[in-house]
Amino acid sequence: MGRRVPGSPTIRLSDRDRAWMRKMRAEHDLNKKQTAASIGYSELRYGAIENGRASCARMVLFGALNKLYGTDYVPEHPKPVPYRCRETVGIPAGFGQWMRKRRKELGLTQRQVAEKIRYSVAMYSAVELGDAKRVGWRFMKGITAIFGPCTA
Repeated sequence: MGRRVPGSPTIRLSDRDRAWMRKMRAEHDLNKKQTAASIGYSELRYGAIENGRASCARMVLFGALNKLYGTDYVPEHPKPVPYRCRETVGIPAGFGQWMRKRRKELGLTQRQVAEKIRYSVAMYSAVELGDAKRVGWRFMKGITAIFGPCTA
């Protein structure tokens, strides 16, 4: 039962879920080793999950625990964690020309601007030429800091 099911996300369990695991184990007078063996986990892995040091496929785990304990406990839905690195922004029409114009007005080279916003010169150039369709939030934040609000 401890095997990962394709498509089931692995996450760290909430304090509430881990407290329920400990409570049920105590109510059924089981130790970690017995519980782990009953649901097909190693004692070490089960202990790490219960103590919050490891993630797991929670629906698989709680399905096995509910079957073991004869309950129908529903684990907390995980709160989404913002992952800003993956957030992208569409580039508006005329943005590249506006960037080029502002860069020339300030007397900067593409390399200087790219270094200031901590992006590669190739990426900066692609945006300025209109070859890029989307950029990360950090790119837009850096451009706004250097050039000011976009007037394109």
